[in-house]
Amino acid sequence: MGEFDVEIREGRRGTRRLSLTVLPGGKVVVTAPRGAESQVPAFVASHQAWLLKARKKMALAIALPVRSRESYLARREEVRAFVHARLQHFNVHYQLRYERVSIKYTRRMWGSCSKKGNLNFNYALIHLPQHLVDYVIVHELCHLKEHNHSPRFWALVAEMVPDYRVLRRELRRFRH
Repeated sequence: MGEFDVEIREGRRGTRRLSLTVLPGGKVVVTAPRGAESQVPAFVASHQAWLLKARKKMALAIALPVRSRESYLARREEVRAFVHARLQHFNVHYQLRYERVSIKYTRRMWGSCSKKGNLNFNYALIHLPQHLVDYVIVHELCHLKEHNHSPRFWALVAEMVPDYRVLRRELRRFRH
């Protein structure tokens, strides 16, 4: 389809619209609802500008070591101990209460915080530079107090990570 190497994948049951993803290496994946394959060429053509921009961004991405379920299972407890140590370090300042800490094998998010106070972290954190790991941990810890990305939330993050804006940009370069 034009200048892009496009792979078409059938979406999960209930998928209603077409979506685009650019993978490391520049491959374009279109996820389509069942029976919508004929719409893919026009969809890709209508998103040319976005695709060019996304491919440039992906060219700057830093790929982490190849990950697998086996490496996740082998290193999960090591990552858990590491994350707990950093949480305790930063929570001396914040004094926030959290419930469970989980280490997960996810593709998209570095961390999350539930309304119940559970903190979840991607096991790939172990491959990031220490300053980015600290940013992710502080970010999720601050969500215990502010469950949003309001100015109050960012002020809370800035108490321990004043250069969080720079670190957010840097973190986006890492693909896990």
